[in-house]
Amino acid sequence: MERILRHHPTRSIILTFSGLVFCLGILSVDAHAAPGRLLEERLKTLGNVEESTVLRLTLSADGTRLAWWALRPGEKTPVVCDGKAGKPYDQVVSLMLSADGKHLAYIARRETAWCFVCDGKEQGAAHSWQSTGAICPKGKHIAYQGKDPDGGTCMVVDGKPQGFGGASDPVFSPDGRHLAYCGGWQKYIVHDGKRGPSYGKVGVPVFSPDGRRLAHTACTGERWFVVCGRQKQGNYEKVGQPVFHPRGRGLAYKACAGEQWYVVHGKKAGRRFEAVGDPVFSPDGKHLVYWATRDGKTFLICDGKQGREVDAPLWLAFCPGSKHFALVSKGGMGNTMICDGIEGPAHTRILVPERYACVRGKLRYVVIDDDQASLVEVAWPKDRTWQDAFRPAEEKTEEKKPDEDVKKEEPETEEGEE
Repeated sequence: MERILRHHPTRSIILTFSGLVFCLGILSVDAHAAPGRLLEERLKTLGNVEESTVLRLTLSADGTRLAWWALRPGEKTPVVCDGKAGKPYDQVVSLMLSADGKHLAYIARRETAWCFVCDGKEQGAAHSWQSTGAICPKGKHIAYQGKDPDGGTCMVVDGKPQGFGGASDPVFSPDGRHLAYCGGWQKYIVHDGKRGPSYGKVGVPVFSPDGRRLAHTACTGERWFVVCGRQKQGNYEKVGQPVFHPRGRGLAYKACAGEQWYVVHGKKAGRRFEAVGDPVFSPDGKHLVYWATRDGKTFLICDGKQGREVDAPLWLAFCPGSKHFALVSKGGMGNTMICDGIEGPAHTRILVPERYACVRGKLRYVVIDDDQASLVEVAWPKDRTWQDAFRPAEEKTEEKKPDEDVKKEEPETEEGEE
């Protein structure tokens, strides 16, 4: 549910979460921006966050609920949500909010005993600090890594242990109707209670947008590939988590050959770089974007073409209508939101959604400065579009042709589309 990146000495951080940001009433406004920069409006104060000691922090999809847990040596500390403290624990992991923001869950330890906590109630014994959990999008179902009657490890779904040992990493489908997780300590995938084939190791499963298809990484020996349904794709030294096309038309993921990384989309392998980020589709499925590094410089890549140079991108996405593009970069002054190529002010921390909605033409997210968390929003530039996000700052981009070495990549097989 969350991804944390720290940056010193400014201690920048970015977390991502799933869901949609909906319309909220504007309680107060503090708007300011330098000429040529994004105008950022401060809508609501979400509370104080102990920046120096906080270890877990998550935000609800509508941007109104903030939950966090801080470590204080020698003390039991509670999870704080909406400014209200819960029961104190020695340690908390896997802090999560449901997509609708109504349910808060986490795995916690008191003394030597671990438990899964949902909405303030301890549901049952969890396995250890490595335990993982999940809440379905509407909060109707929960799953977590717990203990079976014999003291072993199993997946507990709605309070009932399932019969597969070594279970971890539960994932619900977008509609909440299906559940998949790793079994045998990441040796196979369990999908809706049915065990799949065994491999040397498997990665966290990923559902297609309609929930009908499931994909994951796997390895045999030292070679990795992607599994979608009954089909295997590729033969790599390393491979990233796959992402489905918004309309289910194939997969995209990053892969490694030697010391070079590239992005694979369907049967096509892209240009090779020193490093690449995870690929991101536009919601209409027409464009594929990622960042790539070559010769110490990082650029945005859109549909195989090199665009603007950027500073350490941490998060990037299209708006729901695919007309605008935003990213968060990490610089010496902190984290900065950039919309269609226009920068906003730097912050110590920025919390942004993986999938979000424009609210009356504006993007909402949370910033943290001086231990104070605030909900803010910015308007998409009226005279700019997503193309401006990829155009060099001083001149239009001169599109480069893909390298000839693309043709030398190992052949790809179809993912087995339905």
